[in-house]
Amino acid sequence: MRPKTHYEILEVAKDATPDQIRRAYRRVVLKHHPDRSSDPGSVEILHQANRAFEVLSDPIRRRQYDRELNPPPKPPPTATTKTSTPPKAQPRPSAAASQRRTATPATNLQAELNELTILIKRGNFMLAEQAAKNIIASNPKVGLPYAVLGDIARKNGDRNEAAKMYAYAIQFEPNNTVYQRRYEQLLEQVVPEVRASRGDADETLGAFMTGTAAIIVLGCCFALMWTGGKPAFPKLPLIGSWNLTTWVVTIFAGVSLGSCLSIGNLIDRINATVSTSLGGPSPTVVLGLLALINFWFAAALYVLIGVTRQAFHYSTTRIVGSVAMTVVCFTIGVAFQEKVFAVEVFLWSGNLIYLAAMLGWLVCDAFRVERYRL
Repeated sequence: MRPKTHYEILEVAKDATPDQIRRAYRRVVLKHHPDRSSDPGSVEILHQANRAFEVLSDPIRRRQYDRELNPPPKPPPTATTKTSTPPKAQPRPSAAASQRRTATPATNLQAELNELTILIKRGNFMLAEQAAKNIIASNPKVGLPYAVLGDIARKNGDRNEAAKMYAYAIQFEPNNTVYQRRYEQLLEQVVPEVRASRGDADETLGAFMTGTAAIIVLGCCFALMWTGGKPAFPKLPLIGSWNLTTWVVTIFAGVSLGSCLSIGNLIDRINATVSTSLGGPSPTVVLGLLALINFWFAAALYVLIGVTRQAFHYSTTRIVGSVAMTVVCFTIGVAFQEKVFAVEVFLWSGNLIYLAAMLGWLVCDAFRVERYRL
């Protein structure tokens, strides 16, 4: 059975105006939205409609799609007469030369893809973005560079652009489950009708959870002001003055930070943040490992790499910024009492808070509901 065209999916004519396409897309979304339809096939229909709208709403992509639907007819062969001069026989190329010409484009493409993969693994997103665009310019039907551009847009917080790039990647590699997973996670946030219907609720939730995190941190700070008791591990180097309250408050604050940011949708899904479309670890994972040594060292390295390689991820930046502010608050809190040394809290509490925040993020992220499935 012939697959439906984008026009047939949206039930519009091939000469439909942009306004007619928008109205048709909105009609399909409202009819098959999971909140309104119990049909299991509605999710697939909605996914197809979303792809169709992305293509048909872009004039350049629509013209290209129309050309693919209706390729120009081949010109008829020109009849030759007996008086025409026969073409001179050309020397037949050797098999090796023919093979070289055939293999060169594929070889060049593979080399470019390998280079792109290396750039992503090194966290050099500035060069990776340009490399991906260069590949698309010469080979527009390869999925990986679109997925890389999707990752870059997503780390910058541009979810609409990220969803568009993932949709392109799926179009050329429909069996890639990583691309599909990343696209699914963004669907509910980028479908216009869904986003508009829940925009105020998302902003309210985000503001509420930000306030909740601030209250928890301030409460922990006051708890540290009046903390008492003997050191829990007096022989432990660097943090020998910490008592049991300091340990508990520090871990609790970190878990609360990660949980509040995740519940408030103020940070991305953790699996999309700690990995790339290639399946390898992102700079966030390296940051977490370095935080085991010292949070401030890891944060400084993150800023350096972010500036030089455009490797900032908005979720990681918010986590790092929140942890840094919490450490400063805790340092001020313990400065008002003499049992716990403020310098120890300033230098080393960030390690524990950051790792606890990642744990809170991981746990709460597991309960986020994905309402779209391909």
